[in-house]
Amino acid sequence: MRNVLIVLLVIATISISVGCDHKIEVVQINNVVRVFWHEGMQYSVQVRESGSTEIKTYVLHDHMCTGEPQIFADVAAENRMWVKYVMDRNWNMDCLQSLEIHVWSEADIEGGSWDHGKFGHGRTFVIK
Repeated sequence: MRNVLIVLLVIATISISVGCDHKIEVVQINNVVRVFWHEGMQYSVQVRESGSTEIKTYVLHDHMCTGEPQIFADVAAENRMWVKYVMDRNWNMDCLQSLEIHVWSEADIEGGSWDHGKFGHGRTFVIK
C-alpha cells in the first residue's frame, strides 16, 4: 500500500510539472511615435517604421507580476521613442516582470480611452 502511494505521488508531481510551460520573453518595440496611458497600468503605443506610411498600434499587457511600469524621459530629440518589456509567460497566466517606456519628455504621454462594457467607458486626460 505504501509503495502505491509513493508511485501515485511521483506520477502526480511529474504530471503537474510537465503541464507547466514557463518562458521568459524580452521584447523591445522601436520607432514609437505616440504613447497612450489608458488607466492604471495600461498603456498602448503607436509605431511607424522609417520610410513607411503605416502606423501600427500595440496594446501593452497591463498585468504586472510585481512593481509598476517605469517611464524614462531619456530619448534624444533626433531619436525615436521605444519600449522594452519582459514577459513572464506561465502555464495559465502571463504577466510583465518589467515595463520600460522611453520618451522624449513627459509631455509625450497622452490620455487614452478605456471601456469596461456595461460598467462604463471614458478617456483618461493627462493633467498639464
